Amino acid sequence: MSIDSIGKGMVISELQGLDVARVEGLRIQKQISRELEQEILDLRRENEELKKANKAAADIGQILRLPLAEIAERNSDFRQNYEELMTHLAEWMVSQKAFKELAIQFGLEKALTLDEVIAKGDAKKFDVLENKHPPEHGSNAEGIPIIKEKTQVLKKRLETKKKAREAEALTDRAFDKDFSDLVTSKNLLRVGDEPSGWKQAFHYWLKLAMEGVKEAQHNVGWCYQFGKGVSGDDSESIAWYTKALNQNVAATPYFLYRFNKWDSDFGFTFVNNEKLSRKCIQLGVSLGQTWAVELDEIIKQDEKGDAG
Repeated sequence: MSIDSIGKGMVISELQGLDVARVEGLRIQKQISRELEQEILDLRRENEELKKANKAAADIGQILRLPLAEIAERNSDFRQNYEELMTHLAEWMVSQKAFKELAIQFGLEKALTLDEVIAKGDAKKFDVLENKHPPEHGSNAEGIPIIKEKTQVLKKRLETKKKAREAEALTDRAFDKDFSDLVTSKNLLRVGDEPSGWKQAFHYWLKLAMEGVKEAQHNVGWCYQFGKGVSGDDSESIAWYTKALNQNVAATPYFLYRFNKWDSDFGFTFVNNEKLSRKCIQLGVSLGQTWAVELDEIIKQDEKGDAG
């Protein structure tokens, strides 16, 4: 065999080896590509499943934010449980009201007021939470998991309620003297048998004011002005004072004038209504009120000066 033949054979053999390597490389490349494609598909599928899970979680979150009655409307299985729960709750509420009424009746028989009965009832709630009742009565919280879990929260609420009631009682006890002083100083007017306590008195006056009782209209305006028995409200105060003014209530002109006319002593910043101010002064003058007579004289002098 010649050298050339041997050389050609070696070249051919090397080429064949290269072809085999190239084919094997292509096979491996295709295998890798298939595996990558499969991984991409798996990732896409997982991503879709994650999106569905997130949406389901969001939907559940949205549902849980709905009122229970609305959830019951959407889900028949939940509706049955919900209706049973509401029935038990309604039955419990009736039971509570029946026992409350019974306690009130017994309290009245012992010459206790309604507030005193309620205060004693709240004190008994502490006894329930602290398991102070005879076990045979079955009125202790012991053995009821949900109460045990919330005992400290319930005690804190009861303490807050007790302090608020005590503070209101102090205010109510001071009301009679305060009201008497305010009537003497002609801030407020006696309307009838005023109940003790600012809140009670305000609602008493408001009811009469809405019926057109002029003295009550003045008192409601005053309460709104100074935030007694109700949150302060400037516009409501002026509205009720104006109703009283239109019925010639003697105490109203001065208060409404001072309220309507900006005054640093009162600290109000209402835009002055000149027509309303003059009306207050005119009524005050007709009633012989010194403050109105003096202001009317000043206004007249000013008007003469302007005319001159």
